[in-house]
Amino acid sequence: MDLYRFILILILLLTAKWVHANEIQVNTLNDETDAAPGDGFCVTQSGQCSLRAAITEANHNGQDNFIVLPAGEIIIGIEGRGEEQNLTGDLDIYGLMHIVGESSQTIINTNGIDRLFDVHSGAELSLQNLLLTGAIDGSTEQSYPHNLGSVLKIHPTAAVEMLQVDIKENSSLNFSGSVILQQGILTAEMVTFTDNLNSHVIWVDGPVTKLKTCLMTGHDRQLIQIEGLEDFGQHDLIEIERCSLVENNSPNQVGVMFVGSMINNINIINTTISQNESKTALIVNDNASQLLFKHSTIYNNHIKGDIQGNVVIQDIHGNAFAATYFSNTLIANNSGVAMQMLGGGIRSLGGNYFGVISDGINQGIEPLASDVVDAKEPVILTDLIHFNQYSAVRMPLDDAAVIDIGIEAGCTETDQINQNRSQPFCDAGAIEWQSDLIFRNSFD
Repeated sequence: MDLYRFILILILLLTAKWVHANEIQVNTLNDETDAAPGDGFCVTQSGQCSLRAAITEANHNGQDNFIVLPAGEIIIGIEGRGEEQNLTGDLDIYGLMHIVGESSQTIINTNGIDRLFDVHSGAELSLQNLLLTGAIDGSTEQSYPHNLGSVLKIHPTAAVEMLQVDIKENSSLNFSGSVILQQGILTAEMVTFTDNLNSHVIWVDGPVTKLKTCLMTGHDRQLIQIEGLEDFGQHDLIEIERCSLVENNSPNQVGVMFVGSMINNINIINTTISQNESKTALIVNDNASQLLFKHSTIYNNHIKGDIQGNVVIQDIHGNAFAATYFSNTLIANNSGVAMQMLGGGIRSLGGNYFGVISDGINQGIEPLASDVVDAKEPVILTDLIHFNQYSAVRMPLDDAAVIDIGIEAGCTETDQINQNRSQPFCDAGAIEWQSDLIFRNSFD
């Protein structure tokens, strides 16, 4: 088969699913039910096609559906929690559908009446070009934590994809709710989570979670909770890549991530964790999971409880098969802690920069020859710079000790803001300094 025919067949195969998709054009911002569910027509009693009516028809038709939304604010206004047929309250998803708006000009506001999307087992939902706000979890129909997920509740065997979605100003009736309750599969790229109050960003109890190019900021609870609600099978992969977890203030014991279930692979790559506050720790691996920090920056966070025993990263049950690993990562200048890292499961893979607290960096880690251990902890990075909508980064200062110390085998081709890394070595941390990068001058 010649190359041209191969490429043509590949394109046809990749696009075949959506070529035959059923397109539903929403033409009203009002929240109205479908007049005749399952008749193949998205028509409400007023003669228009609403988002709720479009979803109802997509649930019934057994097809792949493109639901196209107009610009403007759709306010979900039909009250009634606990109903499961998409007639009242949240939007119940049972079918296969792709909901797309006109960039951030399309807003879906739940107006505090319920969660937004309830994605039931077997359903597939794709969201693009949307701002999602005003949702609330914590209803009394189910017990905590099953009633979590203000914006998305993803049931077992369901799958959700998000692209260019802003999730902002949602909340919970519980002390600690969640914006997303994930028991199925979640993949998201170019997503922001901003000022969602009284809520974890994600409660993970699903087989695969992938977040790429994301921002989590302005939250008042721990960001990520990884803990099983029921035994729904193996947890295979959690991957957070090119994300910024910055400027959050949690009253919880753990501020950024708590791992309470055994996960085969948790990979934190090219990610900045900075200017967050919590009570006793920032990150805790409490169930012998394999947790890897690679090309990441953990810098200038604050633990605000009693300093005795406070720690940035703790591995409680590490062993020969599961532990917390660091490669080409920077951990320094975190305050209010007795030590940066604690636990027998802490491992270096090389190319790291470790700052020292008092007379030791931790209890358990053995730095490798390629690691830099700096007892002075000088200021080595710039202030936090919001490079774009999704990335808030700290650049290395000129001649900082983090430059070019990364191990060659661990370098990725690009850094957190999609710039090519230098060769043969890369810097420790989520982003590296190169004198010839165009954007450098704007930071001086």
